[in-house]
Amino acid sequence: MALGSRLRGNDEKGASQRFKCPGAKRRKGNRPLAANTAFPLPRILPCRYTTSMKSICVYCGASPGGDPAYAAMARQVGHHLATEGYRLVYGGGQVGLMGVLADAAVDAGGAVTGVIPDFLHHREIAHPRVADMRIVTSMHERKHVMAEESDAFIALPGGIGTMEELFEIWTWSALGRHTKPVGLINVNGYYDGLLAFLDRMQADGFVQGPHREMLFSGGDVGDVLARMADYDHPGMIPSLERARM
Repeated sequence: MALGSRLRGNDEKGASQRFKCPGAKRRKGNRPLAANTAFPLPRILPCRYTTSMKSICVYCGASPGGDPAYAAMARQVGHHLATEGYRLVYGGGQVGLMGVLADAAVDAGGAVTGVIPDFLHHREIAHPRVADMRIVTSMHERKHVMAEESDAFIALPGGIGTMEELFEIWTWSALGRHTKPVGLINVNGYYDGLLAFLDRMQADGFVQGPHREMLFSGGDVGDVLARMADYDHPGMIPSLERARM
């Protein structure tokens, strides 16, 4: 059984819900899942539950970036997750920071799950050292499977794909679609500009304080994970909560 979110609370039935894919059939081995499958967001979960983290999704670039510190941090994160007993869930690539991250986890004896669309797998971008490689039919399905398989989400430096993944999973949390912690590791100030822009969003009333605070940030993977372990979801956006009543 895949390691999924374990949410705790009074409503055990609601708290145990995971990202579901109605109608899709999970297949064993390196074969795509069912094609032409829609991925609706799961139903709104009761909030104020914490997660028991066993699988950590890491978003990062398919490029090594221009600063050696980025690869060094990816290597540190992969090694840390493996030695601390976490399973790494990532985008399945062998290039850029993704490859460095996965190599470090595999070298340290950790469990690694890669999720990659078939069009990238056919271009031989999939990591050959990752035994648990899930081949899916689309980028949308890739994000869905990564979300389902993970208990927390961390972004390392990356490009527009990393940003899209980070903001989508954070948005789902603000909308009450999951209660899993989301964060980023700010390597050599890479995310300084983004964090300042998010503060401007809050100051101008587009992001509420509790939801701005959902996004953890730090310079060290151990610190970010420690703070995530004590995470208490603040609940969905109040205007949407009122609309449900």
